[in-house]
Amino acid sequence: MAADANHRILVVSSRARNKPAIYSSVLSNIHLVEYNYETTSVEDIKEKLVKQLNGNKVASMAMVLHSSGRELFICSPGPAVVSLKAIINDPAIKEFFSYLAANIFDTVWFHNFFPSYMSLVLTFNFRVESEK
Repeated sequence: MAADANHRILVVSSRARNKPAIYSSVLSNIHLVEYNYETTSVEDIKEKLVKQLNGNKVASMAMVLHSSGRELFICSPGPAVVSLKAIINDPAIKEFFSYLAANIFDTVWFHNFFPSYMSLVLTFNFRVESEK
C-alpha cells in the first residue's frame, strides 16, 4: 500500500533519554513503536513495525536510540549497532536497513528523499554527532 504523505513512524528504545518529552510530543499522524533494548532483537523490531503499520507504509521514520559518540545502539541481542564499521561490514545491519527501505517506507517517497539506507544512517550519525 502507498503511504499517506503525513504518516510517520517513531521507534523508541527503552534506553532513550527524555522519553516523557518525546511521548508528549508525538502527534496523531505518528505511529509509535517502543521496545526493550535488552531483550528485543532487530528481527523483533521489524515484526513490531509490520504489526503497527498493518500493511501500510510511511513517508518517514525516526529512531530514538542511545549512543557512545561513535555508535548508535539499536538493541543488545546481536548486538546491533549503527556505525561506519557496521554499515560496511555487518550484513545484519545492511539487511535491517534494506528491509526498512523495502517494506516500511513508501517506495516513491523514500527514493525521492533517501536514495539509500546509507543516507538514512548518515542522517542519524550526523544528528548524534552534532548534538555533542
